[in-house]
Amino acid sequence: MKGFFGLSYVGFALLGSAFFFVMGFVLRKYTSQMKVKRAEDKAEDIITKAKIEAERKKREAAIEAKDMLLKLRSEFEEESKERRRELLTMEKHLLQKEENLDKKVELMEQKDKEVKRIEIQVKDKDREIAK
Repeated sequence: MKGFFGLSYVGFALLGSAFFFVMGFVLRKYTSQMKVKRAEDKAEDIITKAKIEAERKKREAAIEAKDMLLKLRSEFEEESKERRRELLTMEKHLLQKEENLDKKVELMEQKDKEVKRIEIQVKDKDREIAK
């Protein structure tokens, strides 16, 4: 019986080794699956956060673009108003010069009429003297 017990110990040892080998294999597979699952979850979390960050930056960029557009529009309108004021001032000066020129032309015409009237009077007096 001594051989039987020795053989049974060896059998138990082999059976135990096989059991622990299988358990180690199953445990390793389970931990590997858990690591993969955690990595997938982490990757999904990173992707979700990246999408949220991208949307936030997109909104910020849109707001900045709108602000820039409003600023440029405001600057353009201000420059346009300034240019209109300058043009109105120039137009006013030109109208004043035109009025002054019209007055000078009218004065010249009056003086020309006066000179012609005086010339006629002088000719008439010359004729009276010559008679």
